[in-house]
Amino acid sequence: MAAESETKNGLSVLKPGASRARATGPCIFRTDTPWGAQSGGDKLRRPRALSSCVPISSPYGKDERSDSARGHGVAALRRAEEAPASRSEAEAQAGAQVTEAEFPLAYVMVIHKDFGTFERLFRAVYMPHNVYCVHVDAKSSVEFKSSVQRLLSCFSNAFLASKMEPVVYAGFSRLQADLNCLRDLVASQVPWKYVINTCGQDFPLKTNREIVQYLKGFRGKNLTPGVLPPPWILRRTKFVHLEQRFSWFSFVLWTWLRKAPPPHNMTIYFGSAYVALTKEFVHFVLEDQRAIDLLKWSRDTYSPDEHFWVTLNRIPGMWSLISILPEVALCAWVCVCVAFYTLKTF
Repeated sequence: MAAESETKNGLSVLKPGASRARATGPCIFRTDTPWGAQSGGDKLRRPRALSSCVPISSPYGKDERSDSARGHGVAALRRAEEAPASRSEAEAQAGAQVTEAEFPLAYVMVIHKDFGTFERLFRAVYMPHNVYCVHVDAKSSVEFKSSVQRLLSCFSNAFLASKMEPVVYAGFSRLQADLNCLRDLVASQVPWKYVINTCGQDFPLKTNREIVQYLKGFRGKNLTPGVLPPPWILRRTKFVHLEQRFSWFSFVLWTWLRKAPPPHNMTIYFGSAYVALTKEFVHFVLEDQRAIDLLKWSRDTYSPDEHFWVTLNRIPGMWSLISILPEVALCAWVCVCVAFYTLKTF
């Protein structure tokens, strides 16, 4: 029988027409990795989610790690999988797994570069009962888009956003990218409880179990920390700002044109662009006329994702955050940050 695969850059690649089931080469994520081991810090023995996905060849060439480093890493993972666990430990792990499965999360990931960094983020937060929407900047390279698409094809609970935006930093398109994914996630069959938005340079500080426990403590409230805007922030929403896109560069242009007041006599707050929202609130954001009008008004503001979520969440009598001082809420978010921090790349 003719070989159905060939080797490129050290990875097995299927030939056209080859059967998926006969693939034996590694995916970008190795099949011997204990997926879901992030839960509670324990090495849970989960089904290997990538055992039947299509092997692919990384466009970034051979793994830069030495053969010795790769060998030690795989050996360590195998030792962790083979380590015996007591019956009580196994039962505790199984119970925690069930608890997490009853509280699925949704993720919005807006990315534009550094596939390896995104791969680490996705691997760290992946759980089979969660759901993931990935928005790739429309300006990203073809190679980057292709790598992300092939990676996500290995998972039934992860997908690309149905509409991609050419994202401009601090522009309205950044907020629109989040909203595109939220609309897709609302249509998902996964009964997720909260959605967390991230960028491609984020990485979790906490396990999925710890994130779930933390979010459960808010009892259906949203995490949109913010305060009344300080004087130096007011210009962002008082004057018109316009996205400028060029083939080599993009930015937000500041003008001296004054904007009309916010719709519905809303008070504009300023806070974090990265939030944790309930599914009910997401429906409110996508369907309520006040949210739709605020979104339209925000199109020519600077960094609207830093006022959009918190302003809607503070509409009197609607979606108020837990009744604690804004400074305390902001501190709690900075300290925990829904378990994420921004990676510093040099």
